[in-house]
Amino acid sequence: LAAGGSEIARTGMYWDAVEQHSPDGRYWAPFDGIYAQMRSLGIRPLWVLQAAPCWAQRGECHRGSHPSAGHFDEFAAFAVRVAQRYPDSLGLEVWNEPNWGLYWGGNPDPYAWGEMVRVVASTVHREVSGMPVVSGGLSPHINSEGDAMGYEQFLRLAYETGGPQEADAIGSHPYPQRRYTDDYLGNVRIKLFRYLRVMQEFGDGAKPIWVTETGTSTTEDDGFNADQQADALAKIYTQFRRIENIPVVIYHRFVDQPGHPKANERGFGVLESG
Repeated sequence: LAAGGSEIARTGMYWDAVEQHSPDGRYWAPFDGIYAQMRSLGIRPLWVLQAAPCWAQRGECHRGSHPSAGHFDEFAAFAVRVAQRYPDSLGLEVWNEPNWGLYWGGNPDPYAWGEMVRVVASTVHREVSGMPVVSGGLSPHINSEGDAMGYEQFLRLAYETGGPQEADAIGSHPYPQRRYTDDYLGNVRIKLFRYLRVMQEFGDGAKPIWVTETGTSTTEDDGFNADQQADALAKIYTQFRRIENIPVVIYHRFVDQPGHPKANERGFGVLESG
């Protein structure tokens, strides 16, 4: 990443790994190492806060699941500890794709997530000066299907809680879900417009949008080949630079994952191997 000129990297901050048994017993070592190595190379991490420990969940424990509402304050306190321990971080992102049950851990709940964003953002702003809090980027499901809720509907309902309004930026995952020969750049613009439409409805249209994931895969059905992927990523980045108020763009992902169980996820890497 450093050799390629990157100044930021998005990585998971797993609450259940740090405070597995209680808020008082903490294990920071893996994240201390990640942070130290990144900072030594001039890279600032964007931490994705996720994965509630069992003691913070409700009912049967599921790995990676969200905390119950009764533990939002503890989640916010954890966010404060992350911000204080890693002060040169780019920011804190509140969950990953909470509109998809795969990552939320259960049926998507925009009201719960919106309230969680509100509690985390307001607490971090009160306790830690200058650490940006970003609402979690949403899965690019346009319509509700299976265990996913369409991102525009989800964001609109979350805004009703007042939570996204407290964040410093709105996270987005505007993947160009089109073939290389189709208007993939137009598809990206449409996705961003849908975010902005909701933000403007709630008087929040001046807030920055952080693109915390986007990219193209070389292993998807009708996927891009390597040359097409390279061309598309450059054009997507150029387009983002021309749109006002998008200060952060992060590609998913840096290196291919040939062993990933989902075929399309194997080919999102900018590089084939490390």
